[in-house]
Amino acid sequence: TYNISKTFGILRKQLRVDIYVIRVVRNPYDNIATDSLYKYGLKEKLKEMRSLENTSLLQVPKTALSGSAVEYFRLYFASEKVKVAADKTTDIHCSDLIDNPKEEIIKLCEFLEVQCSEDYISKCASHVFTEESHTSKLINWPPEVKESIQ
Repeated sequence: TYNISKTFGILRKQLRVDIYVIRVVRNPYDNIATDSLYKYGLKEKLKEMRSLENTSLLQVPKTALSGSAVEYFRLYFASEKVKVAADKTTDIHCSDLIDNPKEEIIKLCEFLEVQCSEDYISKCASHVFTEESHTSKLINWPPEVKESIQ
């Protein structure tokens, strides 16, 4: 198995730097829904539904949602190992970044211990989405898949 602690140790030694990790956190249902839609060729249907503000729900195969859920949690637990191995970590919630982009960017600059000009912060904030995507609300979730995620 891959040893992230060993890798970070090599990086620290070779580059003489501390390892800082920033993890962006989003609603797991939205991540899983988006992943399954993209993996199973429904990306264009998703774009269409968003643009038309369609109220019908997408029927996604249970195996697609279950597979994406397994992958999501595999990555989540891997990110936990990365956080443990790092020298300094922080989580930023996607919804907080969208609601208060300048404030969250300032927090990130402080976390990284770098000075950021107001111009830089404003330019970064201008690239943040203006609203959160709730892909999970576009899917008809089989009850057993939804329960397995909770």
